[in-house]
Amino acid sequence: QTALLPGLACDAFIEALPALGARDRIPRFEEINERLKPATGWEIVAVPGLDGVLVGPYDLSASMGLMGQIDHPRVVEAIDHVTAVTLKAGLKLGIFGVFPAAVKPYIAKGYTLLVAGVDTVMLGQGARSVLADLKA
Repeated sequence: QTALLPGLACDAFIEALPALGARDRIPRFEEINERLKPATGWEIVAVPGLDGVLVGPYDLSASMGLMGQIDHPRVVEAIDHVTAVTLKAGLKLGIFGVFPAAVKPYIAKGYTLLVAGVDTVMLGQGARSVLADLKA
């Protein structure tokens, strides 16, 4: 994961990864908070200038060793924790889902940024629709 960071994350973040206990991967929020809060009194969602948090359930599940298991109790618990902490901080919440049905339940939980769909899935659905029209 860290090989992808240059050009996408600031140098200070990349240089701080070893101090966060993550040399070869991007640390999860709770891992950062374990070091950040005692040192500064802040948690990730309390960092000045942060406007919101976008939850990526698939990335989160993979970082927890539960790749793709977005309904696993530990993943759900982690998402619920991020939700509560983010709302308490008064920040915007966003979430990604492969299909609209995956993100709809989060509207009632206070999420306002909904990312629904994957370009390759949408392209495939569109192509099947065109093909069905041609066959009709």
